[in-house]
Amino acid sequence: MILGEAETADNRSRGPSLTLDDVFRRHARRRPDALALIDPLNRASFTGRSPHRVTYAEADRIVSAMAARLRDMGLPTDTVVGIQFPNIVENFLATLAVLRAGMIVAALPLLYRRTDAAAALARVGAKAIITCDRVGTFDHAQCAMNVAADVFSIRYVCGFGRESSRRRGVVRRLVDGGHS
Repeated sequence: MILGEAETADNRSRGPSLTLDDVFRRHARRRPDALALIDPLNRASFTGRSPHRVTYAEADRIVSAMAARLRDMGLPTDTVVGIQFPNIVENFLATLAVLRAGMIVAALPLLYRRTDAAAALARVGAKAIITCDRVGTFDHAQCAMNVAADVFSIRYVCGFGRESSRRRGVVRRLVDGGHS
């Protein structure tokens, strides 16, 4: 990702060279069977799905699969991808996948609805959105499709959850199996 001036012989980087994904991968190598991510116990009350518990090895596999899927869509390095989730495991998995694919995360507040999300994603030229099927009674997958219809640059709507798999023709699932 291009975040500033390129490092040259005359312009040395002063910051650490490790990325968040590097740190995560190190943990995955050192402790693959340790729990990496745990959903809130009340997840079922707002998503309708039971809480997930994911080890570092499982999370690393899911993140790699999602990153590969994003690349398979033809999205180039430094593409902006909007992400909108509650505080659930998929939020972190999607964020790491976007970063691992060399893309830029545009995190949208959960309370943003169509108008706010469309304005924010249009401003940054997002090419994709990743979200969940619903939070409470609100249909985030449908909202993401409406946002994509409003924002010319958005070409892909990706999601997690039951509704996303029912709308497979419109909402792309990022991972086959387990957490899709």
